[in-house]
Order: sequence, then structure tokens, then C-alpha cells
Amino acid sequence: MRKQYSEHGYTILVIAASIVVLLGFSALSIDVGMLYSARASAQRAADAAALAGAFVFVTRGDLDETTTPKQSDVIKENAIKTAAQNKMLGAAVSIGTADVNVDTANHRVTVNVNQSQPTIFSRVLGENTANIHATAIAEAVVTANATGCLKPIFIPNTALFVGSGSTTQCDACLTSPKQVLIDNVGGTLVVTDWAKTQIRTGNNQFLLKPQNPQNSLRPGDFMLIDIPGHNPGDLNDDISNCLDQTSACAQVYSILTGDHVGPTKNAIKTLIGCPTPDVYVAPGQYQRPNGTIGSTSKALVTCPVWDVCNATIGGQPFCPAASVPGGTNVSLQIVGFAVVFIQGLKSGNSNTIDCNGNDVVARLINVSACGGTGGTPAINPNETGPFGTPIRLVRAP
Repeated sequence: MRKQYSEHGYTILVIAASIVVLLGFSALSIDVGMLYSARASAQRAADAAALAGAFVFVTRGDLDETTTPKQSDVIKENAIKTAAQNKMLGAAVSIGTADVNVDTANHRVTVNVNQSQPTIFSRVLGENTANIHATAIAEAVVTANATGCLKPIFIPNTALFVGSGSTTQCDACLTSPKQVLIDNVGGTLVVTDWAKTQIRTGNNQFLLKPQNPQNSLRPGDFMLIDIPGHNPGDLNDDISNCLDQTSACAQVYSILTGDHVGPTKNAIKTLIGCPTPDVYVAPGQYQRPNGTIGSTSKALVTCPVWDVCNATIGGQPFCPAASVPGGTNVSLQIVGFAVVFIQGLKSGNSNTIDCNGNDVVARLINVSACGGTGGTPAINPNETGPFGTPIRLVRAP
């Protein structure tokens, strides 16, 4: 009997010890699972913050390291605000300026999220907190590549040139410096310092699509792209929505003949949300109908840019005569992309911009030249989004 009672006591001790061990493992697994969840949340916050910072390279062509505020400061501010909009186990993610590194030369933004997370059951083992860390790197391609949401309106690289009297677009090629958006320098396409200055100083308003024949290549050529497989009746959808094809650098498009005033006007009104479109305040600041200010807008679009100074049409240089041989099918090559904000419509010399008129008025927000040398590598056209300088997450080197 004494031996049986002794064995009963031993069994109880073993069971009790096993329960303690099982509870310990269960508690540890709960903490580990919770920390894995926190790590995933931290990574999502870092990814979002890095992308928000890199997006500034695309939509704020008015900034660089000489402006006030500096480009890097705005990038850090955007990243910090975006991180704070994410939560980790119910608590807002908090990062500071030291957690955001900006590589302006390569258009890269690195975000580090470091947050201490209290444990629950692991405290009995002396582990009261665990450090959660996540890193994300996002980049905006330095040179233009392609867009998956092209608007079928060609922009001349002389769009911001202001002539007088009998001057033509070709006169912008003769000034010193050239008053063009993109120039061919030694065989490399580059965004000019003149263009950057115009954007920074707010001299960025232009006619995106004029209706006056004097402002076109020639009567009937109004800078609309003749999309293969489409017809003029498709213009409304082509302009107000995204084309169902990727348009890349060096691609050649024919110009759609005819002014197509009605379809273009209706498409623009649909695109910008007439009769209450967003209002341009400044680059990166667009007032919505409810009065709030947003950094993006439905009126922000991407259009291809062609080179007036070096274009050859029908076997003849377009400049210096600024004329196109009669009977020639005009085809233009993409040398870059412009991010523009479509303000609305106006008539002739009127300064009123609303949802009436026939001239489409826009603001140049940023411009990028086609190229494949220097900086970060080009992105496959199939990976591109609505802008000609797409952004993406990259792995740490």
C-alpha cells in the first residue's frame, strides 16, 4: 500500500511539471505569433512610407535640394506621415527623420521602422519587451521608361516657350539656353535646367491642346495621337480612361488628323470631373470639391513628349521652317514623359479657366527624359503604372 501511494504522488508531480512546460510553450508560442504579426505590420508600414517618399520624385518637379523646403525634407515628411497611418497591434507606427534616408541622386528612399513591443507571457522568463525592426527601400526611376496609362496627346518639348509676334516653336531651339523641356546633349536625352527652373518658379502653365490652327503643327494636326486599332469615336474613352496598352520610350505614333473638338472637350470634362473639378493650388497641392487639399488628383495625367528641335517629318527636319510637307503622314517619337495637371478649358485670349471653351489648359508638374544610362536601372514596361517614371520597392543591396 505504501508503495502504491508513493507512485501516485510521483505521477501527480510528473503531470504537474508537464502542465507547466506545456503552458510555457503555449505562452511562448502566443508571444512569438504576436511578434510575427507585429513584424509583418511594421514591414507594411515601412513599405508604404518608402513608396510615399519616393512618389515625391515623380509628382514634385518643383523641388530639389536648393528649394525651400528641400526635396529631401518633403520626402521625409511624407514618409513619416504615411508610416503613422499604419498600426502595429493597434498602436500607430512612429518613425522620425533619422529613420528616413534619402538618396536624391538615385531617387531612392530607405525607411527603417524600429519599435519596442511589450510581451505578454514571456515576462515570466524575464523578457518584458521585444524590438521589432523592418526596412524598406523604394526608388523612382531616374530616367523615363514607359507608362501604362498614356493620355493620347503629344506635348512638344517647347510647350513652355513664350514667343511673340511671328516667332515659332523652332525659335525656342535657337535661344541660349534652349527654352525646351528635353534636349539631346551629346546623344543623350536630358531634362534641361531651363525646364526645371520654369517648374520651380511656377512658370508652368501652357496649352495642352490648342484649337487654333496657328498653334498646331499645321491645320488639322492638333497633337492627338492616332492609336492603332482605335478611331476618333474612341477619343472619349482614350482620354478619360487609360489606354489598354503600354507606351514606351522611342515608340513612334502617328498624329490623328482633324481637330476633334467635341470628343476631346467631352473627354477632358469627364476626366477632370466637371462641373466641379479639382483646383490647382501648387505642385502637390490640389483642392478637391469638398475643400480638402490632396497631394494627388484625378486631373494628374501622363502625356508623351516629342522633340521639336530634332524632329524629322517626311524626311525633312521640322526646324527651322516649322512646317510639315503637304500630304505627309506626321509621325512623332516619344523622347520623354510629362506629368501634367489639367486645369480645365478656356476660350481664345480669355483668362477664365472652367469647364467651357475649347483650349485645354494644363500645368506642367514634372518631366522626365528617355534614357538608360546612369542612376537606377530601367523598369520593364510591363511593370509601369500611370507615370513615366514609375516607383517600386527594391531589395536592400
